[in-house]
Amino acid sequence: MTAAGILANAKQLAALVIQGEGAALEFKRSTGELKEGMQTLCAFLNGSGGTVLFGIRPDGTIEGQEVSDQTLPDVAQAADRFEPPAHVSIHRVKVNAGRPACRDAVRGADI
Repeated sequence: MTAAGILANAKQLAALVIQGEGAALEFKRSTGELKEGMQTLCAFLNGSGGTVLFGIRPDGTIEGQEVSDQTLPDVAQAADRFEPPAHVSIHRVKVNAGRPACRDAVRGADI
């Protein structure tokens, strides 16, 4: 992770994934699981914060996903529905032959 907590490259993403899912980290195979990912982010907001990674299999395999021009706006729009509004950081990291993994991160202190 960088000082700002933003993943800058696939190596940093892999280091995070090695930690495995837990109280502050959850994997989603793709944004096809966007609703479930947003539910997890909401739970993280009600706690100490956390990270949802899209493009990661439940077993921790980093596979990435195709990211269209609409993918990131869809994730941002879903996050904008939180009440009260919350700061959600959305980042894209290139993995597996250029396929990005999306990262949503929240910190409970930001609400």
